Amino acid sequence: FKTVLCPICQKLAFDNPFDIGTFMPCNHAVHTSCLSKYLNSGHMSCPLCHKSIGRDPAEDRRYARLLRMFPMPEEYKNMVAQVLCNDCEKKMDVKYHFNGNRCCKCKGFNTTLISTRQRNENEVLEGEEEEEPVQEEAGEEEGEGDEEMDVEDDSSYEEGGEEEEEQE
Repeated sequence: FKTVLCPICQKLAFDNPFDIGTFMPCNHAVHTSCLSKYLNSGHMSCPLCHKSIGRDPAEDRRYARLLRMFPMPEEYKNMVAQVLCNDCEKKMDVKYHFNGNRCCKCKGFNTTLISTRQRNENEVLEGEEEEEPVQEEAGEEEGEGDEEMDVEDDSSYEEGGEEEEEQE
C-alpha cells in the first residue's frame, strides 16, 4: 500500500476516519474537507495535474461569448497562441486572446499558454475550417440566452451544434 498525501494540506489522505479521502475526476486523492475549501476558494482544477474538476460546457459557452465582447486590439488580431489543453492533453495553435484561449478539441478554456507568434499569411488554424455560424435548433428562438449580450458573431470561440444553456 502506497502512502498518499493530500496535495492541498500535505497530510496523509486516508488516515483520518473523520475526513475520508476522495478521488477527483483525474484520480488524484484529496481530503473531502480540503477539496471543499479548495473549490470554495475559486479553484477549478487539480493542484497536481491541472485537469478540470467538474467542467461545465454551458460555462465555457458563456465565457466564449464574453470574450467576443472584448475583441483584441488591432495590433494583436493576427496573433496565434500555442497552448496545451490541461484536460485533453493536446498541444495546438489557436487564435490568441488576452483573457483565455480555447481548446479546439474539447472546447474548454483550461489551457496553458506556451508561446505566441504572428499569424502566417493564409494560415488556417486547427478547428477554423469547421467553424460556421451556429445554426439555431428547431424550437429555439434567435438569440435565446443572449438578451444582454449584443455582440457580433465571431465563430472562432463558438462551438457548433450544441444547445444553448438554459435561461437563468
